[in-house]
Amino acid sequence: YDHPNGSSSLTKFPDIICGTPEHQALYIAGIMATLFYGVGFFTVCLMANFVAPAWSLSVPHFTQYWRFLLYRFRVNRWYWGSVLMV
Repeated sequence: YDHPNGSSSLTKFPDIICGTPEHQALYIAGIMATLFYGVGFFTVCLMANFVAPAWSLSVPHFTQYWRFLLYRFRVNRWYWGSVLMV
């Protein structure tokens, strides 16, 4: 929201003014967390989907670990988990 002096902040955290060094640090931390967790998880899921045909036969419990990604689809259409994630 807008303050009377012209600066702006969030309603929940009015003590953190937009554009200050404290705000920039939190902004960068938020971008890094999104990249690390969001993009990282998506990348690992894509890799698991890519190797699923080979590893499901050779790695014990592979299909149990990645059940959320594989179980909805037929065996010959395992890759649709990645399509739905996009």
